Amino acid sequence: MGYYSGTANSLTALRTALLTHAQADGWALSGNVLSKSGVYFEITDDASHMSCLGCESNAVANPAPCAVKIGTIYQLSGYATRLISFPCNYEVFGFSDELYLIVNYDVDSFQWMAFGKSSVPGLPGQGGWCGASIGGAAATYLFNGSGAPIYLALDSISNLVAAGNFGSTCAMLFSNQYPVGNYPDASFNSHVNSGLDGHGWLPSAANTAGQIGALSIAELLFMQPSGWNTEAALLPIRAWKMRSSYKVSLTVDLAHARHLRIDNLTPGDILTIGADKWKVFPWYRKDLSSRNGGRAVNHTGTFGWAIRYEGP
Repeated sequence: MGYYSGTANSLTALRTALLTHAQADGWALSGNVLSKSGVYFEITDDASHMSCLGCESNAVANPAPCAVKIGTIYQLSGYATRLISFPCNYEVFGFSDELYLIVNYDVDSFQWMAFGKSSVPGLPGQGGWCGASIGGAAATYLFNGSGAPIYLALDSISNLVAAGNFGSTCAMLFSNQYPVGNYPDASFNSHVNSGLDGHGWLPSAANTAGQIGALSIAELLFMQPSGWNTEAALLPIRAWKMRSSYKVSLTVDLAHARHLRIDNLTPGDILTIGADKWKVFPWYRKDLSSRNGGRAVNHTGTFGWAIRYEGP
């Protein structure tokens, strides 16, 4: 297990840093494919994105429906392009079967990429999972006349709307997503290979063949932070597969990352809970004035997460 940090001057340099630190943390590299514990992820970059594609071999067999990405979130003529500016700061959090990359730029903006092997026992598939800030396609369409990239809103105590509308992203791992608009598969920003019901890689979507994630804890997210002591609890980050007869099965339960609301926390804060330390980040950008997010916005409210911290 390791913690690494540094700066990068380009997406290519960021990819090189990720591959270097992953290998130092026990991942094997074959061509562009990182592998460990029987899971495989192809890591590539181009002029606008660094991508992670879940697959089942070093030959990129049986890949996920699309790659997940960091880089350009939104690009449309006449509107502000949302992308990583360089040089950027990065942090890599490495664990036995989980790896997390956090990128910080423009002071308050963050993107992330994560992948690993599920700790849930008994899965018939390889158990690989991956996610990143952006789905397979950056947003290139307007939503309600807006050129902003994020679609993540907590509308009520049980209604978390995190959708891939017109290629937008929610920027949350294992969100509850509904594929509509022009990118039905490419809007998904997380995938799981559970092998249940004969399915391989599936997006974290709420449909009969897909996954649900953060929707399962929407009520707990809604009630935080505590009105009594202003604190927010660390909540599990999980994915569930929809099954027949209105049943679900747990497919991913992350060991080293947690959901939380960051109303009273600053990105980069370190929480100490017992013997564990956790470093706090927003999913994209914190906005306390619109804490429950929104549709077609350039922030993620006070939705955030914490990653186990083993750094200095």
